[in-house]
Amino acid sequence: MVRMPSTIRDVARLAGVGSGTVSRVLNESRKVDPATRARVLEAIAALDYVPSPIARRLSTGRTGAIGVVAPYFTAPAAVERLRGIEAAVSRTSYDLIAFNIETPERRRAVLSSLARGDRVDGLIIITLSPTAEEVAWIERSSLPTVLIDGHHRRLDRVVVDDVAGGRLATEHVLSLGHRRVAFVGNEPRWPFRFSSSRLRHWGHVQALRTVGLTPRAEYLKIGPHERELARQQAHELFALPQPPTAVVCATDTKAAG
Repeated sequence: MVRMPSTIRDVARLAGVGSGTVSRVLNESRKVDPATRARVLEAIAALDYVPSPIARRLSTGRTGAIGVVAPYFTAPAAVERLRGIEAAVSRTSYDLIAFNIETPERRRAVLSSLARGDRVDGLIIITLSPTAEEVAWIERSSLPTVLIDGHHRRLDRVVVDDVAGGRLATEHVLSLGHRRVAFVGNEPRWPFRFSSSRLRHWGHVQALRTVGLTPRAEYLKIGPHERELARQQAHELFALPQPPTAVVCATDTKAAG
């Protein structure tokens, strides 16, 4: 004989309270007497009661989910950030919903949908800097939002200092005695116009100028974010009459190439 799942009414009956009290215990409300809370929890354990996710969402007005928006899931940087987010979310009762963004149309559809506030309780946006319209959507819904390596003055953000990164990398090779230093970076990737490579190149230039070096045009290689292209660019650099003795790369993908 198949046993039917216990209901909130079953828990209330066993604990000798109303269904509303059980609901408050489940939602961790402070408006429940400790002795009553203990009795309800004992009834939940005895009946092996599992709240219905749908009913809980309706009663609390929350989805129990965190949304993550990231461009190009296969990019190493996006993968590492997603791993960090998943590790943090896994220690909570929240579910993680990830959205891959590769076109302007997909970006608009996903962000406008999430900004309604009925699909997720919070939003993390990786790498993308929201437009004024997108920020307006988010603010109208009061959806808690955090940017990772994206910028907007009205939203909380966790960012890398890309200029400092480019400068530190170049200072390292300069400290090893190199004076012919090339830079291999990415062109701003349409349609999202990422700025990290440009900022890291600026840090590279700053480091060169600090030691009295003038950046050489033939030592700068910019192009799409592709490993094979970086390999080709390396061949071009090392075929120069005066090839560089060190190369600073804007990304791991470029460095691998």
